Amino acid sequence: MKKINWGILAAGRISSWFCTGLQTVSNANILAIGSRSQEKAEQFGDRFEIERRYGSYEELVNDPDIDVIYVGVPSRWHHEYTMLALRAGKNVVCEKPFSMNAKDTKEQITYAREHNLFLMEAMWTKCTPVYRTVMDWVSQGRIGEVRFFKADFFTPGKANPPHRLYNYEIGGGALLDLGVYPITYACSLLGHHPTEVLSAADFAHTGVDINNSIILKYENGNYAAISSGFNVHQQNPAVIVGTKGKITIDHNFLCAESAQLRDLNNEIIQQVHYPFEKNGYEYEGMEATRCLQAGLKESPWIPLEHTQAVMEIMDTCRKQWGFAYTFEK
Repeated sequence: MKKINWGILAAGRISSWFCTGLQTVSNANILAIGSRSQEKAEQFGDRFEIERRYGSYEELVNDPDIDVIYVGVPSRWHHEYTMLALRAGKNVVCEKPFSMNAKDTKEQITYAREHNLFLMEAMWTKCTPVYRTVMDWVSQGRIGEVRFFKADFFTPGKANPPHRLYNYEIGGGALLDLGVYPITYACSLLGHHPTEVLSAADFAHTGVDINNSIILKYENGNYAAISSGFNVHQQNPAVIVGTKGKITIDHNFLCAESAQLRDLNNEIIQQVHYPFEKNGYEYEGMEATRCLQAGLKESPWIPLEHTQAVMEIMDTCRKQWGFAYTFEK
């Protein structure tokens, strides 16, 4: 099968993580890197042995040989540069959060669909073997009806305000950068349209939310309790409780390599361990490459309507807090 030529938009840390994983994908070729400066493009290109190096994003998206653009800029500019690539006729994989709000997300999705382009949120969690196994266990009824989901995502060691998560001007904050993971997981298990969203947040002096807690409630009484933040030191496990048993995911649920299927007495019935082939980012690269080779316009694992629904939930949370970025449309 034809290899898929990737263009990488932005030469920062998240792009380097993605490229590290993408290098292991057999049908993917990292053809080009685009940065805000030629110097950064050259440095990144040397590191990953990338053939074409552009000192602007506009040059990158207009390369006729690129099949898909990976957008790895800071959150504030996800919408702008996703639209830049789409308008250039390119398929796009955009880092999470997909944009800053549901309105911008809808514009991205609408444009891609109207112009028959592939578009996917880079939600690597939903592409990992453990996530897919967990969803198989749930769909097979191994724990009965899912009644409750609990997960946290805290990143320790981010106590210094110069860190990007404190940076209001680039769209920093806990909810959009971290909370998107447990919200996405909860919605995959319980549904993307809860009947009620209850949330609260603490704010840093820079203006961004530093910690938050969210409860998603559903008509049948099922619910999710999730939290995220970046000044708390703790592990990030998850538990999925059903009427017949539960699933536990130790340590860091969003990039887990292991999970346990348990009965109501907490005894392990089955457990899986899937060490990453590289760093975990290879799986979203595999999924996007597979979809493009198959001619799909959306990933069945990361449907755009689900991305839209999660953005709407995060909009609801921020509305409850009275929090919006001044640079939002």
